[in-house]
Amino acid sequence: MKKAKQREFHAPMHGSDAEAAASIMAGNEQDFSLIATRYAPYLQRFLRRYLRSRVDVQDITQESLRDALLALRQGRYTEQDKMLNWLYRYARINLLRHLDKKKRFVLLPLSNEAQLADETPALVPDRRLSLRLGRALKKLSPRQ
Repeated sequence: MKKAKQREFHAPMHGSDAEAAASIMAGNEQDFSLIATRYAPYLQRFLRRYLRSRVDVQDITQESLRDALLALRQGRYTEQDKMLNWLYRYARINLLRHLDKKKRFVLLPLSNEAQLADETPALVPDRRLSLRLGRALKKLSPRQ
């Protein structure tokens, strides 16, 4: 009987997430592809609930997996953590960062705020707040 040719796989390829994490922390970073392949679809499904752009979903998924790999290199994973929940944490943090950046870059001209509110209601979520802000700005002296 011939001996079957063994493939060169690391134990975590068939083992648990904790074994894969331990292997990565020991320096076998190629084992991270197992985790990335297994959990990327879950992270993408989670992110698609909040984002319309496929590109954004893919970017944030990659950022989250990169952050998780960096954390594994630093030994910040314990066996008590469930891998998917641990990865969701990174996805949520990166999602919030992304949404915060998008919010920060919506620029509104201060002149004609009433006309702006009528033409583009999506940019001004609270028309009353916009009008109050416009009135308050008019009360300021030019030096303020």
